[in-house]
Amino acid sequence: MSLETTLEELKQDAQNLGKYYFKDFGSLLVGIWASTEIYLHEPNEERKRSIEADIELITNLYKTIPIQELINDQSYAPLIIVNRLIPQVKEAVDLFLQEPTEEHYQQLHFECRLVHSVGRLYRESFHESIRKVRAHPNGKDWTIRLVGVHGRVWNYRA
Repeated sequence: MSLETTLEELKQDAQNLGKYYFKDFGSLLVGIWASTEIYLHEPNEERKRSIEADIELITNLYKTIPIQELINDQSYAPLIIVNRLIPQVKEAVDLFLQEPTEEHYQQLHFECRLVHSVGRLYRESFHESIRKVRAHPNGKDWTIRLVGVHGRVWNYRA
């Protein structure tokens, strides 16, 4: 197998993982739990609408991922797990917004941390795929184009 073929295969692996790597997903998730902490002490309609919009964005984002096509590929295992956890986060957000108590906040915080931790595993796999491309003699300057949850385009190097 030639170096070029290997490089192309490495690039394809990284691009495949990158299709479902949402660069600012973790920040959005952390923003939800930070906003709910503020809302717990200072509830207001504007913050509530913002939290609802953010969880809706995450929910809709994960609906676009063809989970059934990825289910048998171990590379996507963390993504599939996060997909299964998102409804639990949404349920915790909804419960918290209906009744903003410390107990409901703690449950929401737990769910968000869980998703964030599992998501980090996907990020690490994705970063490793990029490092493999960049370790190739002809791939040192390679970047991948990513689109974040709000549509921002990133030229990403890991």
